Amino acid sequence: MRIKIGTKFAVIFSILFVEIVSVMLLYFFVSSQHEHYMNKLSKELKILDLAKTLERTLVQVVIPIDDMTKKKENFIKISADLENIIEKMYLLEINNIKGRRLLNYVTSEYAQFKKTAFQLFNTSENTDETEIVHLATTMDKRAVNALRITEQFNQFIYEEIEVLRSSQEKTKYLLYLIILGGLLINIMLILGSILFFRRTISLPLVSLRDSVLKIGEGHLDIEVDIKLKDEIGDLAIAFNKMIDDLRSVQTQLVQAEKMASLGQLSAGVAHEIKNPLTIIMQGIEYIKSSATDAAVIDAAERIKKASLRADKIIIGLLDYSQPAPMDVDNIDINSIIEETLILTKYQATIKNISIIKKLDPKLPKINIDGNLIKQVFLNIILNAIDALTEKGTVTINTTIITGQVETECVQIIVNDTGCGIAKEDLHKIFEPFFTTKRTKDNAGLGLAVTKGLIERHHGTIKIESELGKGTNVIINLPIS
Repeated sequence: MRIKIGTKFAVIFSILFVEIVSVMLLYFFVSSQHEHYMNKLSKELKILDLAKTLERTLVQVVIPIDDMTKKKENFIKISADLENIIEKMYLLEINNIKGRRLLNYVTSEYAQFKKTAFQLFNTSENTDETEIVHLATTMDKRAVNALRITEQFNQFIYEEIEVLRSSQEKTKYLLYLIILGGLLINIMLILGSILFFRRTISLPLVSLRDSVLKIGEGHLDIEVDIKLKDEIGDLAIAFNKMIDDLRSVQTQLVQAEKMASLGQLSAGVAHEIKNPLTIIMQGIEYIKSSATDAAVIDAAERIKKASLRADKIIIGLLDYSQPAPMDVDNIDINSIIEETLILTKYQATIKNISIIKKLDPKLPKINIDGNLIKQVFLNIILNAIDALTEKGTVTINTTIITGQVETECVQIIVNDTGCGIAKEDLHKIFEPFFTTKRTKDNAGLGLAVTKGLIERHHGTIKIESELGKGTNVIINLPIS
């Protein structure tokens, strides 16, 4: 399974990201709980402070006072404080059910106490002494009940505060553990990532660098042994292929120089021959028009055909040695193939040859010279037709390919079921003047010119063939 370096980085950083986000979310959750306990504790402390004040105030109520006038003055003074304290406690909004119930009991007892006090202090001089004593006793009893419930309320708040303090301490220590654990996990992940990328990226790149330095010193007998299934592995494959290519290039340099010299010689010879050849052809036309002897006219016609063949060879030499400037446009390769097939329809029809098209309709347009590429396809398809006997088949296939090293390109494969090419001739097939055809009209320049045109478009052409089984011509043209 091939895993890209980008995918490896993505997985590592995803793990780091998930770990960091998880730790942060956990930290924020526990932190919010800690803050919640802090706020609640602060609120409970305020309630406790008010409850203590309420308790102290109620204590003053239950102090026995025999003088009714002083008892009334004490009530008026204290009742205002009690009501203010109770109001503040209600404003703090006690959420606990038991706490609210106790506060309601305190409020209820205080209300009964206040009601009894008003009844007591509003009695007239004619009121029976027994009733006054009863009211005073009831008032004190209400005050004592309110004080007792207030003490219970205070005890309840104390217990709540202890629970909140315990929870607050737990969340505080938990926050410390989350921070420490997050740091340790991050350190372990970072160290693991460093070791992983050192093994899968750094060390292989060092090996490639050392190999490049050895190549620079002229050692072409080395090979990089990297078995990674990613871009580094692809680079190692490409590197080893490059070394193989360098070895083959060394053997091709002499041949390339010879071909370059041949091109220069061909251009010079073609220019020198074409002008006299034009004069010869004009002279032949004059002879044909003025001659009356059939033998002379027949000889002139044979000379004309030979001259035309020579002219065709010269044009091929000029195309090979001095190609015309390219007129590049964004063109659909399928449309070029369709136009070429129209030009070769006659040759295919007379030999009863089937043309099968498998053209990908989703091919993108590419930057090419339409006329030059049409010449390429014309040469290849005519070669395929020439290689076939009657009722043969030529199949043209177009598709998009993406190799491990090459850029994305359009691939055209022309397959014929003809006689094929001998294995010993395949490496010479693109050489000028080499031909496997035995016709007198063939000069052996078609494939040499075709290869030159493909290379001018930064493409590649390759021929696969087996004698007696047919031929595949594979052309790759870059999309961008």
